[in-house]
Amino acid sequence: MANLLIILAAVSIVSLLSFTGILFIGLKKAFLNRILTALIGFASGSLIGSAFFHLIPEALEDGGQTTFYFVITGIMFFFIMEKFLY
Repeated sequence: MANLLIILAAVSIVSLLSFTGILFIGLKKAFLNRILTALIGFASGSLIGSAFFHLIPEALEDGGQTTFYFVITGIMFFFIMEKFLY
């Protein structure tokens, strides 16, 4: 029963953290445009960090060197696409 309460508390905290975007609704557009790059960088860094620390090592154990080449190719593709389209 104690584990269930811990699980429910953790899920509740994570769910409430998703509402932090509401804090930015009342900000002025000029200020929001200034911090937008930092917020996007933080979000993408979090996703990439999660992938590199959790998902990619497990995929490399199962898939080997081919998976590594797919990961590097994907990162390069999206980097180049971002530079040319943005």
